[in-house]
Amino acid sequence: MLEEEIGVNEKPNLIKRLTCDGFDTVCLFILVIILSIVIESTGIAATYKNHVANYTAIEQEVLKNSDVDKINEILLNDKVYQDEVFAANLHSYILKLLEGFIAEIILFLVIPLMNKDGVSLGKLLTGVMLFDESRQRKINSGQILLRFIFIYIVSAMVYPWTGIYSFVFVLVLRFIVLILNKKNKTLCDYLTSTMYIEKLTYSSFD
Repeated sequence: MLEEEIGVNEKPNLIKRLTCDGFDTVCLFILVIILSIVIESTGIAATYKNHVANYTAIEQEVLKNSDVDKINEILLNDKVYQDEVFAANLHSYILKLLEGFIAEIILFLVIPLMNKDGVSLGKLLTGVMLFDESRQRKINSGQILLRFIFIYIVSAMVYPWTGIYSFVFVLVLRFIVLILNKKNKTLCDYLTSTMYIEKLTYSSFD
């Protein structure tokens, strides 16, 4: 009776879709924070810390021996200082990519591969599953991998411009895209020929 009332392979409503995506975003944020603390306490971050210490030492030296109004000009023309700042920023970005990579592997690759519906925690908790539109069945591991690659590429491209706000930016971008089409699909869904459906309405046409 339930399938007759709401249809077969029916998409979830917008509130549920936003809820499951929002939950995944919060989980990702928390996991990245935890990984950041762990990585910062290991030797992985040593190179970054060395560069920060080097340019900080140069700043302090300039502060001691120069007029306040000339400090910015001196530092701007100090090649060693600029190189150290650039190296520190580069290593900081690499560390953030590593944290995001590990977190997204866990949430968007490992967990989906471990459950039969191929979905993340947010989708599991809200009763939503991924559906292969072209073959009219559950998605396979190849599609899960392709979705993960797409998600990570977007994250790597967005982070340098938005920093910590990338979590909110990506969520808002996803929501804008999914409300602009009848099937509430994101770019990732179109790329992998998938869509989200209510798990209770799933029916395979194999």
